[in-house]
Amino acid sequence: MYVSGFNTPGASVTWKANMPTEGKYRLTVRYSIPAVDANATLTVNGKANSQPIGLKNFIHSSDPNLEKNWQTTWAPVDLKKGENEIKISCEQGNQCNVVLDWLEVTPGQ
Repeated sequence: MYVSGFNTPGASVTWKANMPTEGKYRLTVRYSIPAVDANATLTVNGKANSQPIGLKNFIHSSDPNLEKNWQTTWAPVDLKKGENEIKISCEQGNQCNVVLDWLEVTPGQ
């Protein structure tokens, strides 16, 4: 199942991550775009990152077909031990023409 309808300011998706230890993690996101760069606001435990998460056209596709444009990106995140809330949202100024597929948190950056 994908998250679509994300290209309107105020749209968001939130995940909970229960971490065994506090530390630096890598947040990986799989997404599809219609052959144009996108970005969104990444918020961790209520604090928005100072820069948006880049959902770029890394494969340099010129085909607007979403099925042909699945890509991944990542961002470093600091998480606390226990439950963390991770939110990706479309805020004013973001370019959110994107379909989100999955999110993964792994140790290290």
